[in-house]
Amino acid sequence: MRKLRSLLVLVFVATTAFAQQPKRFTISANGGCALVSAQNNSTVGIIVSGTWVGTLTPTLQIAGVSNAPTAATSVTPTNSTTSQTTITTNGGFRGAVNGFSQFNLCATAWTSGSAIVDLFATQADSSLSGGGGGGGGSVTQGTSPWVDNVSQFGGNNVATGAGASGVGVPRVTVANDSTATATPLVVRQSDGTNSITAALSAWGTAPGGTQVQGVNSDVFIGGVIAANSAAGVQKVGIVGGTAGASVDASVAPGTAPTNGFPVLARYANSAPGPTTGQTLGVQSDSAGDLFVRPFRRSQVVCQATTIASSSSATTIISAQAASTFADISNLMITVTPAATTDIGFTATLSDGTISYLYDMDTGALATATADPTQVNINFNPAMPATTAATAWTLQLSVATVTVHITACFEKGLAN
Repeated sequence: MRKLRSLLVLVFVATTAFAQQPKRFTISANGGCALVSAQNNSTVGIIVSGTWVGTLTPTLQIAGVSNAPTAATSVTPTNSTTSQTTITTNGGFRGAVNGFSQFNLCATAWTSGSAIVDLFATQADSSLSGGGGGGGGSVTQGTSPWVDNVSQFGGNNVATGAGASGVGVPRVTVANDSTATATPLVVRQSDGTNSITAALSAWGTAPGGTQVQGVNSDVFIGGVIAANSAAGVQKVGIVGGTAGASVDASVAPGTAPTNGFPVLARYANSAPGPTTGQTLGVQSDSAGDLFVRPFRRSQVVCQATTIASSSSATTIISAQAASTFADISNLMITVTPAATTDIGFTATLSDGTISYLYDMDTGALATATADPTQVNINFNPAMPATTAATAWTLQLSVATVTVHITACFEKGLAN
């Protein structure tokens, strides 16, 4: 009896020694290590806690060899599938130790604090080893123990092949990033009793069969069938305000609608200056009236000139900027009367290309009936300049008279 008890004690002691217990270490300086035996084990579990700043590096070792070198390894966080070769934060980790006798976790850089390291090495699952002890096992997908013949879903026999859905038919979710295959996924619609079986037809043609697949159905807006203005053309109506007041009005005289779409005009104290191809809104003047004048005030310019005892061509309208024409809208020419004898002469107006002639005389102060001639012309439309950026000149046929000229012109572009 005593021999039996001694045998049981030896078995218990041997089993206890073989099953390794978790170990706790405190690392507070560079070079400090936590280690655990990896012999007959496949995985080491690691939990790091405490307040610390540093770097812990895992290594593997065959400790039975003199001056045993270490081999670099990696660990994987318990909440991730990405392995890492160092640990710099608290958390749980796992590392593989197959084929080695010792696992080390040492400080390779240290700044401050103390890290608490818990290590626990576990054996490989003998049920996956394929016989024998201590080694790792392998299985093949499709062979035991990875074969499950599912015969029921929700307590009902699994349905296979084509047919209506119902009990025993598992729900299948298709990922939205799945690649289309040569065989398309067929979806049948049903109201719970009847399946819609008619094939889709071309738009505008009702499909055959007793149940129509939903093409060519009426369009509902706010629960009401939309009206059409012509075959296949939806009628579009516009109502105004939250109360839905009508904004339609007839072309012929009729009752004004409650609401309407106003046409806005914008006031600008300077010309907008559009370029070719640009559009702009309707404009108003400073009084709020619609701007309908053919020219802005800034586009109308007057220039006064005096020619005294000269028969040379004299500029009466200066050349404008490039691409800008000076079209004469008003021309006034007055003559200083002569003392005793009328002097007849010709005034020639020119834009550098075309000349316009005006015959005049000075009259005489000594002869009451001999009044001087005057030119006062309003051109409507304005007399156009032949070319842009060109001056207008006036030339007298004699050099013995004095005339005064006032010329007003409109600045404009070619079109």
